[in-house]
Amino acid sequence: MKRAQVFRRIVLATAAVILLGAGAGIGAASADDKFPLPPPPPLPGSDLAYKAAKEFFRFNEKMVEKTARVLPQHDMSVLMFLAREANRPLDHLVDLRHKGLPFPDIAARIGLPPTVFLVPMPVDARVGPPYGKAHGYWKHHKHGRSVKIVFTDAEVIDLVNLRIVSGFYGVPVIDVIRMRERGTFFPGVYEHYHGKHKMKGKKHKEKHWDDHPGKGKGKGRGRD
Repeated sequence: MKRAQVFRRIVLATAAVILLGAGAGIGAASADDKFPLPPPPPLPGSDLAYKAAKEFFRFNEKMVEKTARVLPQHDMSVLMFLAREANRPLDHLVDLRHKGLPFPDIAARIGLPPTVFLVPMPVDARVGPPYGKAHGYWKHHKHGRSVKIVFTDAEVIDLVNLRIVSGFYGVPVIDVIRMRERGTFFPGVYEHYHGKHKMKGKKHKEKHWDDHPGKGKGKGRGRD
């Protein structure tokens, strides 16, 4: 082998080692970084959603804030719903969620059936994602037919927010469903209805919790 070829191979091998070392150094620096980038700001409308949930389920704000420090806001909306339905202390449900339990498991632990997450929908309407499965469950439930109901956490969050928007702003469930079918996320849905009622100078038409579909009687702990 010629001397020039040997020298060329040595140079290429050395360059490869340097590049690998630099890559490893970058990875280590990122892993050991004591000042990570801050999380992205919440989507516009997220605070509106959280405020609406607290008012709709009638929980004392100070008590909610005290228990909400370890969980995201959309988790707290579901836990407030479950606490009201089962008449259980909110902090107990927060502990269960913080331990990693899915929402359907938490509901089962406190004696609530999967049907608790169903929201009344027009039976004859054509409903697509993200509510197509829930609509099918509702039709079976409405007609008294037995069906095994299985929801993911994401589906539960969607259904609880559907319930809140419809009840808090006094709008038909199907209108909210159509917005979600068009790809509008719930923070945007809250912003839409909040702005709409604000422009019209109308206060939201909050329904009394006792009259809202579900098992709960509105006598859970943490009321104002």
